[in-house]
Amino acid sequence: MKVCLVNPTKTIQKLINDLSEKTRLETVSAENSTAVKTIKEHEPQCVIINWQDTGSAKICDSIRSQRSRKGYVYIIAIGTGDELEGMAEALHSGADDFILVPFTEDILSLRLDIVQKNLKLRTDLVNTKRKLIKSTREDAVTSILNRRSLLDEIIKEMGRASRKNEITSAIMVNIQNLKEIELNRGNHATDSFLYEFSRRLEKSIRPYDVLGRFEPEKFLIYLPNTTSNDSQVVAGRIMKKLSSEKFNIANKIIEPCVSIGISELDPDDINIGKGKEHHDDAMNDLILESFIRRSEFAAEGACGVGDSIQVYTF
Repeated sequence: MKVCLVNPTKTIQKLINDLSEKTRLETVSAENSTAVKTIKEHEPQCVIINWQDTGSAKICDSIRSQRSRKGYVYIIAIGTGDELEGMAEALHSGADDFILVPFTEDILSLRLDIVQKNLKLRTDLVNTKRKLIKSTREDAVTSILNRRSLLDEIIKEMGRASRKNEITSAIMVNIQNLKEIELNRGNHATDSFLYEFSRRLEKSIRPYDVLGRFEPEKFLIYLPNTTSNDSQVVAGRIMKKLSSEKFNIANKIIEPCVSIGISELDPDDINIGKGKEHHDDAMNDLILESFIRRSEFAAEGACGVGDSIQVYTF
């Protein structure tokens, strides 16, 4: 763990030096005038501030206002027994703990152990929060957007398209024989196939296009600022990507029967972002549903063409 000492006394510096020789403790020292710069450069996990010096509260505020790439910075204030008001100020300014002098090396070592445990707990909480957010937004099998998150993103993009007066398009990719694949190959192999299938879709579209799993067998792609003619170019890339290489799952080939449908949305039909007097969430939901259903109908229309992958524009 890396520790930064701000305005340490000789006694505190010696305690830290002795402790660093016995443990994997890396230390760096700084004066008040250079503390913020030193902390930013060295990115310590813990900062120990001698609170008896003026300017300590400002340093504490600065630490809390800037984000460290290495995560949370734990702050310990050091004061004397007759400076409890100063310790209250330290905690109010963002310090996590305080130590009153005099103290021994053992006490300091125990406090630093507490620092490491707290930092680990914070890291675990942040990682858990990220996983929870990810699980609520992503489809568990394919790791792309789930239906709810997909629709939320499309609503946002529709608002932007309305304000910029841009035509947008949607592509529906339908795996016609997914139930048959699942019946013949089982859930595990089918999940592996769907994951690979979604990766190929991702590689076929632009970084700012929105891809999600609309239904178990259907994938929806929203294309900002794209006409239906341009969408057919994207659909062509998808067709080529899906058919260029066999889906080899557990040394057995899976052959999906895929149909692709395209629909286009005129910005004049969108009611999002055109002022409160015209704002109607229910109407926008209907427009979104119609937009998606048209691409879905187009994909269903392509099913009757006969080839594995076809484009049918509605």
